[in-house]
Amino acid sequence: MYPSNSYPEYGIFVYRLEKALSKLGIQFRKAIIKEKSKKIQKYLTFIKELYNLTKNADFDIIFAHYIFPTAFLSLYTKFCLKKPLVAVAHGGDIEVMPWRNKIYYYATLFTLKRCDHIVAVSEYLKETLCRKFNIPEKKVSVINCGVDTTSFYPVKEAREKLSLSPSQFIIVNTGSLIPQKGQHLLIEAVRKLKELDFKLFLIGAGKEFLRLKKLIEQKNLTEKVILTGRVSPEKLLLYLNAADLYVQPSLRESFGIAPLEAMACGTPAIAFKVGGIPEYLKDGVNGYLVSPPGDIEALAEKIKEVNSIRFTPGYTSLKEEALKTANQFSTYKQAEIFSSMFTGVISKQSD
Repeated sequence: MYPSNSYPEYGIFVYRLEKALSKLGIQFRKAIIKEKSKKIQKYLTFIKELYNLTKNADFDIIFAHYIFPTAFLSLYTKFCLKKPLVAVAHGGDIEVMPWRNKIYYYATLFTLKRCDHIVAVSEYLKETLCRKFNIPEKKVSVINCGVDTTSFYPVKEAREKLSLSPSQFIIVNTGSLIPQKGQHLLIEAVRKLKELDFKLFLIGAGKEFLRLKKLIEQKNLTEKVILTGRVSPEKLLLYLNAADLYVQPSLRESFGIAPLEAMACGTPAIAFKVGGIPEYLKDGVNGYLVSPPGDIEALAEKIKEVNSIRFTPGYTSLKEEALKTANQFSTYKQAEIFSSMFTGVISKQSD
């Protein structure tokens, strides 16, 4: 995964981590899967790039994002050059893809067993990976890609720049419009808030766009819920700053970077208690967790609660703690942890 002109958000976290690692003096020779499609051509191009890297072995370590297919295909370079391979498991490559068929399962297992080291983006994912594939815990580090605090940060007068009401309760959600992200649940939840003066902005694109548009119309929420489509990074920053609340209604998240991006702007978040989200979102401290996942009534009540306290010291505390948490998970701090891990793996290989 890596951003391209056609898909600027595709693997943007990989690009941001690379940028942070580069500032630490780490240089990259890259083989990239750029296109967000199922076409075989993108994998053939990736294999060709790996082959070219193998001919010019001027690097110390192979660093692959996603177990299958990226790390699986990178085993070729590892075996040819006897270089250590570190693979990052992001979630779907452990929780979804291996269970589609036996080929994916055994390819994933084969790769995990032969990696020199594995990175899981959350403690939740590490536990899942070790348990389901019988991987020793000492072989797995927990490091996430972090939130890029040079792209997400507090901005003054965001509402004025977006021509939004200074008093209206603003809710924001960002991300791909796909079923697992749960935007349909958020629409159902805010339907129960019709008495409130609010607006919900659903920012992003995806295959659920038309279905969500129809749902908004069916629930008579066209004045309250706005599907913005993709927006520029500059406008996204403004929306996250203008929001009183960020809501992540996902039913599956191995880590979930989007709430942290909002928190980096000083905006508290609400999310269902799933996956790795509770590792940074602390109920009543920097936001709220809703359980059980998918409970629309409970989600609506938590949103109401935030609206009721947004002019109180308690809400100010939520904002301050959200910002503090995001800074603890900055991409640059995570890059330092990655760098230290790389050094350890290379050192072990040399022994």
